[in-house]
Amino acid sequence: MQAAWGSDLNSITAELESHQQEHRSNDQFHSKVLQAERQQSNLSGDESLLYQQSLNQLKKVYAELLSLSTKRLCDLHALHDFVTVATDELDWLSANENNELNRDWSDTSMDLSALNHNYKQLVGEFNGREQQTRATMEKGEGLVAQHPASKLVASFMQEIQEQRSWLYQLIHCFEVHFKHLAEFQNFYNDISEQKEWLVARKELLESKYSDSDFNLDRGDILLRGMQIILDELNQFGSIVDKLAKRSQSIVPLKERKQLIHNKAYTVQSLCTYKQDDKIVLEKGETAELLDIMGQNQWRVRTSKGGEKIIPSASLMIPPPNEEAIELVNKLRLSQQKMIELWEKKQIQLRRNMILATIRVVKEWSFEHFLAMGYEQRNAIRRALNEDSDKVLAETDPSDLQLKRLKQEMIEVNRLFDEFERRANSEGKFN
Repeated sequence: MQAAWGSDLNSITAELESHQQEHRSNDQFHSKVLQAERQQSNLSGDESLLYQQSLNQLKKVYAELLSLSTKRLCDLHALHDFVTVATDELDWLSANENNELNRDWSDTSMDLSALNHNYKQLVGEFNGREQQTRATMEKGEGLVAQHPASKLVASFMQEIQEQRSWLYQLIHCFEVHFKHLAEFQNFYNDISEQKEWLVARKELLESKYSDSDFNLDRGDILLRGMQIILDELNQFGSIVDKLAKRSQSIVPLKERKQLIHNKAYTVQSLCTYKQDDKIVLEKGETAELLDIMGQNQWRVRTSKGGEKIIPSASLMIPPPNEEAIELVNKLRLSQQKMIELWEKKQIQLRRNMILATIRVVKEWSFEHFLAMGYEQRNAIRRALNEDSDKVLAETDPSDLQLKRLKQEMIEVNRLFDEFERRANSEGKFN
């Protein structure tokens, strides 16, 4: 349609320029009429009378011609003025329509800030042109009532109304697409952030909490740190649950460009779309997506059974987004593996704490043993054995450290027994 209204303006401009030249010729003919009047003084009698009659007829015809020419010139000026502003309005509407129709909403990397700036600018200009559009329509209404080209004027007015209404709907479509893109980006960013968090905790468990050579004070610090990580992993579960809930409403934007093979797609209309003044899809109505024909045209089958080519900007593919759901499932699986890793590292840490305690006990002198008192040293021995039994029960039988822990416990219990026998033989029962 843009070529049509541009052609109309060019034709009217050419016609105006042509008639302006013609009107100047008509206007200039007035000097000849005056010259004819002056020549009448050279005549007399019947000849003068006949000349006067012819001159009067010439003046009458010339006056009618000049009047018609003047009116035509005025009509052409008025039409040209209207079509110029109408064409400017339609050009602006068409340019912004094309911007919206050609926007690739499958590009999930688009800058939200830049998009929001474009949106505000478009809405600002759209609203700012309302008064100008109203003035153009009022000018058109005045011409429709009396202008010879009233049908052309009416067609321009109708086109402006339809184009402005269509752009208004595309602005609404933009708002919906923008919302979906923001949700998409936020969701995927949150997934990425949680994956990075898990990776960081895994690296921490495999480095700091894999240390096997430490003293008891250091071991206590590590155990407290392990408990903090466990608490965080438990809280992580609620984060994954929230992501799982969000994943159900994430729109599959990537599939706007590349459909998944052998999958049926339903699309939803974001606005009322017309073709040839007939409604093809109502706002909110669904249709079957048959094919993606380039970036901005989709072929659909409507509920009435007909196949139509629809601007993709006016359509959305509703959730679910299978990729988003799968990402949450993978994150939940990673969480479970992290808990398993934590349990493994925690067993190793407790085992190393037992070994560290055993090293301390082995360094006791008999005097130090007696100085602790029976209750304290017996509590230490009981705690060592209970902790050891738990660790041994939880340890994988194939763990190479299992044999070492058993041997160390045999030796430390033998040491306790030796110290106790010596204390009994020496009569030191405290």
